[in-house]
Amino acid sequence: MSHSYDVMAKVWATLRSQMFEETRDGEVAERFEMLISEMHEANHRHGDCINKDRQVNRIASKLDEVFTRYMSDERTKVFVYGTLKSGYGNHVLLRQGGAQFIRNAEAPGIVYGPFPFAKPSDNPADWIKGELYSVGAALLGRLDRLEGHPSFYTRTEVKLRSGERAHIYYSARPIIDGAPCPGNEWKGIPHHLREEESKRDD
Repeated sequence: MSHSYDVMAKVWATLRSQMFEETRDGEVAERFEMLISEMHEANHRHGDCINKDRQVNRIASKLDEVFTRYMSDERTKVFVYGTLKSGYGNHVLLRQGGAQFIRNAEAPGIVYGPFPFAKPSDNPADWIKGELYSVGAALLGRLDRLEGHPSFYTRTEVKLRSGERAHIYYSARPIIDGAPCPGNEWKGIPHHLREEESKRDD
């Protein structure tokens, strides 16, 4: 079995485990697994040609090095409740930054809308619904810049409802505008407000 195949299979197994459940067995996953399998079979048919190709092996070694560094990177659990959630505008930052989805979760506080921000709460019954991710140090820095930490949002370590600890971005500003989201779950900016925002940008 070639070194190149080993590297690709290892990287793909890890990436697949980080996908959302609904896409883990989808068409892209199926095609990628087929590609890896065909590469392995072709290599075997042609006398270990891939393993003997110096350029392929250099690329595989570099990929293995980057992947090993990525997996050993110090990880931080981050709870998101607004536009960083799956399906919303800023989620691309998590997806492209190598964030690993852990599970849906609940964090202490109250989330407000229509433009999302959260505040701590003295009521122990207040739990914000959102998503929990594991992120590396580089991505955590990008999230801090996106959220304007610590001036606009303050990244704070809290205890989730599950008992585990994670970081959440609480608004650092007084509540001037906004109302608590129904069910303590932000579900997007209403269409008419998005149109108004778009007109202002134009």
